[in-house]
Parts: sequence; C-alpha cells; structure tokens
Amino acid sequence: HAQKAYEELLDKFSGSSSLLSEYAHFCDVVLNDEGKAETFRERAALLETASGPGAMDDHGDGDDSASKSSSSSVLAHRGAQRQFMNSWSYAVMSTQAHALHQLKKLIFSLGSVLLLFSTAGFVIMETYIFTN
Repeated sequence: HAQKAYEELLDKFSGSSSLLSEYAHFCDVVLNDEGKAETFRERAALLETASGPGAMDDHGDGDDSASKSSSSSVLAHRGAQRQFMNSWSYAVMSTQAHALHQLKKLIFSLGSVLLLFSTAGFVIMETYIFTN
C-alpha cells in the first residue's frame, strides 16, 4: 500500500526532490532495493542541482543536509540491523555452528594424521630405500 501511495505521489509531483529523496529512503530501508534507491537519489540530486545552487528546496529552507542526513541514517540503520542480527544469530544457529566446529576439528585432526604418516613414509623411504 505504501509503495502504491508513493508511486501515485511521484506521478503527481514528479518535480519534487524531497519526495524523490524520501522514496529513495523508503526503497532502501523498507524494500531493501539499493539499486532503485540510488536511482531515485540521483534523480533527486539532479533536480536539486537543476534548480541552481542555493535555490530553495521543497521545504523552502535551501538546505540539502536532509539528503545527507537520510543517507547517513540509512547507514546507521543498516549497522544497527547487522548488530541485532549478530546478537541473536548464534542462538538460532547454535546447533549448526557446533556441528561446523566439530567438522573443523575432525578435518584438522585427519590432516594432521595424514601429515604425520606422509612424513614417516618419507623418512622410511629415505632411510631404507635411498641409502642402499
């Protein structure tokens, strides 16, 4: 529903750089579509630069700090999501993590045994076969 509403607003107010920026933020955070978000951010930036340096934006304050702020807030939001996922991922994946740890130990042990036997084989070959 929100996406349809944004699309209707974009049809009506296609020249609004703030609407394009907000829709880019929506695409990035809600839809998780970074490519689409970047496209709309670029369109908003083009509209802002086309209106000239120091021109008033849709809110009348002439300040582009909102787009910079929304970009940094997206990065902060993604960092918070990553931290949240890392905090509970072990609880969800603990059995798989334990199985992978056991498999890692088994592979390391078998590799060590293989290395030991191959070294012993080379020493035996050197001692008995090549010295005679």
